[in-house]
Amino acid sequence: MWQAYCADVKEPITALFDRGFAIFTVDEYTESILRPVAGIKPERPWIDWTVRHHALVNRHGCYKTAGKLHRFDMACRQGCEQFLEGIRKRNGEMLVWPNAVFPAFGPEHDSFSWCDECFPPKEGRLRVDEDYIASIMGPSVNELRQIIAVQAETAGEDSLYGLS
Repeated sequence: MWQAYCADVKEPITALFDRGFAIFTVDEYTESILRPVAGIKPERPWIDWTVRHHALVNRHGCYKTAGKLHRFDMACRQGCEQFLEGIRKRNGEMLVWPNAVFPAFGPEHDSFSWCDECFPPKEGRLRVDEDYIASIMGPSVNELRQIIAVQAETAGEDSLYGLS
């Protein structure tokens, strides 16, 4: 039965991954105190519970709750804790972007702080550099430089006004 289930979900999940999505999984560990029940004596007065949260996210996506800007990355413990806090509140305080280019160059780019583990600082305070942009867009750094050079050469032409 398990093999049939895996065969049935393989194609749709592969299609999601091919479209740039990922599944972000975070485990939440809690302990609950057991109420005394007549005639039942538990081995210990509490029970451990694990709740597993799954979210379908952009592969290069990032999010911000009340804290710092994080990637969807299980290696960042602080980010996972803030993600859990954000989904527990369910009040719209979690902001999500498809990648870090949007918050880095958006109108509010100076109004929040970055997680140093998720987005290590590059030169100076820069968090999003050519390598990061190339990793999310596909072209290599050299191809991006050529595109930028061509754009810089033609920046004065009337035909490009209004394009962004």
